[in-house]
Parts: sequence; C-alpha cells; structure tokens
Amino acid sequence: MHTIRQEIERACREQGIGAVTVETVLAPPWTTDWISDAAKEKLRAYGIAPPHTVSGSPLLQIELPSVACPYCSSHRTSERSHFGSTACKAMCFCDACRQPFEHFKSF
Repeated sequence: MHTIRQEIERACREQGIGAVTVETVLAPPWTTDWISDAAKEKLRAYGIAPPHTVSGSPLLQIELPSVACPYCSSHRTSERSHFGSTACKAMCFCDACRQPFEHFKSF
C-alpha cells in the first residue's frame, strides 16, 4: 500500500499537479461490483474476462454464470487454475477458439 501511495504521488507530480494526499480507506471493502461497464469492456478488449456482478454479501456462495471467452464470446470455457498471474484472477481455457485467458474473479 505504501508503494502504491508513493507511485500515485509521483505520477501526480510528474503531471504538474500540486500537493496530493492519498488516503487509504478500508471500509466499506472494495468489490468488483464497483468496476464500471466501460472498464469491464477494456478488460475484455485486453483479453481478460471481466468479473460478473455479484451484489450482496461476499459470504453468500452462489453459482455464477459461465465465463465468456474475451476473444470469441463463447461460453464453452473451463477454469484450469483457480489462480492466474494474481490471486484475483483465474486461468481459463476456451474450447471454441482454443485460447487460454484470465478471468477477473468476482468478490
């Protein structure tokens, strides 16, 4: 968190923005529901399947719809590893276009 704060402050200084205060807020906890539709489309365009919208308690276990392939939109996909390049992404595979891809998990 310290490094992220420093990098935000550095980037703001480089853009000529004056004094910046970065405040870390832990409540309410962040949720993938806060990702805008435009940002989800950018994830998809980059080749990452965006998270599903999961409003409600994070403790509530629900069955989510299948993950659509960000390349061909097929739902003939499967999770190959629950963890991808980061803990918030899973590694998936599309049986239609044969592409591996990451899925941003919902939480």
